[in-house]
Amino acid sequence: MLGAPDHDPHSLMLHCPEMRVLISADALWENGFGVIFPELEGASGFVEERAVLERIATLEADVVIPGHGAPFSDVTRALDVAFSRLDYLQADPARNAKNTLKVLIVFKLMEVGALTLDALLAMTTNARAMRAATDALAPATGHRALLVKLVGELAKSGAVRGVDGESVSAI
Repeated sequence: MLGAPDHDPHSLMLHCPEMRVLISADALWENGFGVIFPELEGASGFVEERAVLERIATLEADVVIPGHGAPFSDVTRALDVAFSRLDYLQADPARNAKNTLKVLIVFKLMEVGALTLDALLAMTTNARAMRAATDALAPATGHRALLVKLVGELAKSGAVRGVDGESVSAI
């Protein structure tokens, strides 16, 4: 068991050196890693993610089983992608907030199917991580416009069905 306090301060990875397998949770995916929640609330997370990725690079794993997505074997490529993504997010922490908000919107829609913009706006007040991300990106008076913009971006990318009147749906 290895600590992976990046996505969540209590996150763990499992490594089996004999089989050269790493269960990486949200520390490493084939094309990135999980949201770095601590940064949203003023705690450190980027430094921890870098340290976890550097640790993974030393493990000699042939197969990684991530927390999301299929297992993969090109660990070097995945680490290159993850380090590049980390550099991108760290250069402008608002990018982490925007990514977080989009991820949380998509996951909530996967759970409930559809939401009105009013319900989504209420979530940005009631859900701690969503509130922190939204507050980092816009003043309270601009939250609705921010959500409309982000939902539009998600729809354009094919992640959601987009705003239909006053609601947004999962794919």
